[in-house]
Parts: sequence; C-alpha cells; structure tokens
Amino acid sequence: MNTNIYTIKKGEKYPILIKLKNRDLDEPIDLTGSTIKFQIKDELNDEYFIVEKTIDENSDENCDGRIIDATNGRAVIRLNDCDYNKLVVQRVYYLVITWDIPEQNFSKVISSNGDEYLKFIVCHP
Repeated sequence: MNTNIYTIKKGEKYPILIKLKNRDLDEPIDLTGSTIKFQIKDELNDEYFIVEKTIDENSDENCDGRIIDATNGRAVIRLNDCDYNKLVVQRVYYLVITWDIPEQNFSKVISSNGDEYLKFIVCHP
C-alpha cells in the first residue's frame, strides 16, 4: 500500500514522470502502440472521477502528457488550468493510472511505487 502523499502546487505545470516496469522481470514495459489513461479521484474505489485523460505517443506533451519513450515504458502526464479548477486546495486526491497494450489484450494499474495509485494533495501556489 502506498503511504506517500505528494504535494502539488495548484496551477504548476510541471510534468509527472512515470515509468512502467514489469516487477517480475524488473524490466520496462514496451508501450509502443499503447494508450495510458489517468484519472483523479476523491476516493480510491470511487467509480466517479474528477479529471480523466488519455495519452499516447502522439499526444501533446505540454498539454495532457505523452508517452515519451515507448520502448522503455516512460511517459509524462500533466495537469492544466482546467484540471486545477476542479481540484480543491488542501484535499487529498488519488491519481490512478491504467495502460492498455493492444497486442497483449490486457490493462494494468500502477503508480510511482508499483502500487495501484499515487496519493497527492493540492496546496496553494
């Protein structure tokens, strides 16, 4: 279970870098031709989300994010002003990341520590 809570300043446009790895083989997952979906939720198990985005190798890295190094499982995701307008300062949120690899016909959920989510709080700029 992920116990870290990361702080994000409201309005900051810095990237959230992720690297998807196969924990059993300790090697990156090839994301060529894949899509990554991320959702921001109030509660981890909530079916509803506040923000949802889907990125791939052709997405705008400076807006929503993009798969930046598919063969090494690396991607960047970003929150924009519209996303921040939906988030309340000093509240904890969950960032849930899912990816689909078409030829392997499966999807997984990950986070920064290999858990199922990343927990963060939004603070004043």
